[in-house]
Amino acid sequence: MRASDAPHDHGPAPLSERPDRGRIASAEATEIVARVRRHYTAEVAQLGEQATWGSRLLTRTACLTLAVKRSLEEQGVDPAEALRIAADVNWRCYRSVANLSASVVRWVVRDPATRLRINVRLEQGFPYNDPGFEHVRVGPYAYDVRRCPMADFLVARGERELCLRAFCGMDFPRVEELWGARLTRTTTLAAGDDACRFRYEPVTAASRSAGTGAPVRA
Repeated sequence: MRASDAPHDHGPAPLSERPDRGRIASAEATEIVARVRRHYTAEVAQLGEQATWGSRLLTRTACLTLAVKRSLEEQGVDPAEALRIAADVNWRCYRSVANLSASVVRWVVRDPATRLRINVRLEQGFPYNDPGFEHVRVGPYAYDVRRCPMADFLVARGERELCLRAFCGMDFPRVEELWGARLTRTTTLAAGDDACRFRYEPVTAASRSAGTGAPVRA
């Protein structure tokens, strides 16, 4: 399966948009939390040494996301719904943290192109920095990722779809909602390609009016 064919390009749908799903009783929630802790501890124990603090943080995030998914499945939640919930939790946690730096950049920098360039540099400085991640720059708003420790870990654990939904799929709402830009990515490592090819475009007021820019959500 190639990244462009996967049904995850716009990230996980929020649980609030699916009121008939994701309802878990209090007693079940307590048991799920206990299961998550056990799974997380077991998964972290299997992690090798990471080259950077950023890759260490993100592989542990992958462990936690995997722990949530498997704990829900053990609790009897449908596997497809467990995948959706795990991806949604991951996105909500990421957004709450990443929105801080993105908000500062939006407030300080008004030019969309400059703002996009700063955001790309910030994330390549931490947590997606070399040598934990291997980047090849191909333009001011474009680069290829030749190595991703999260993809390495989750694919090795047989969780390719979790990586695609919870991490690869998160990139699109991250760029559109937090950066106010557009991302085109035709290949991903998690889908079996040789690189994740990130191609960004700044979105100006003119492009939004013409309908050519990415949607910018409040």
